[in-house]
Amino acid sequence: MSTRSPKSNSKSVLYSSSLNDNPSQTTPLPFKLPTINESIAHSKQQPWPPKTQQKALHAVERVVPVHKKYTIQSTGIWERIRRLLAVDPTRSNGVPLNPQFRNPPPGSNAPLSFIDPVTIPAGDIAENPYWKRDSRRSYPQLSFVNQADAVALLSVGSEAAPKKELVGEEGGKALVQAKGEGEKGLAAHFEAVGKEGVLEALGKGGLPPLPSGAHLREGADKYNLTEENAYPGQYPCRTFQ
Repeated sequence: MSTRSPKSNSKSVLYSSSLNDNPSQTTPLPFKLPTINESIAHSKQQPWPPKTQQKALHAVERVVPVHKKYTIQSTGIWERIRRLLAVDPTRSNGVPLNPQFRNPPPGSNAPLSFIDPVTIPAGDIAENPYWKRDSRRSYPQLSFVNQADAVALLSVGSEAAPKKELVGEEGGKALVQAKGEGEKGLAAHFEAVGKEGVLEALGKGGLPPLPSGAHLREGADKYNLTEENAYPGQYPCRTFQ
């Protein structure tokens, strides 16, 4: 395939040759390539779509002139030279106006006149360690209770509800004994105390103790129904106080 155009014709015509590439045996194809002038005229006849024109207008409107920017610009002949040599004349040099944006200017205040503000109680050093003020790490952390701790709570009790008065040498012996029993596990402790000791650790009706925050009284619910509900009884929705 080769393209050859005769000198007498101003328009370019696509020719096809045979396999031996002989120029004397070329035949013109049924279509013609447009010239540059025809391409320009065709582009002028078909303008941009309306959306493209609107985007171009908005882009032009967003450009702020240099004289409206709050920057220090050259004036007179130097401004003309800058606009002539600049890649984009609408760009400023980026130096802000000091009277408007740097008031008071840097270095105007005496270095020793600044007083460090102190906030109370965060700024008080006395009895205020960092770990108490570190709010980033004050998240809830897991606490683990093993079988030895559970045996000690069942046999001796806790500080809030002690089962025995741990006073003097007898209290120390009781703690040592509870620690030794805890190493054997809960099963050995339940076998030692028997059925009555197990029932003492449980609540009313043989139920385990409720977790923290739950109501210990029977029937004391957190949520109480209102006297008048907004929905009928067959609808699965209730209104609480």
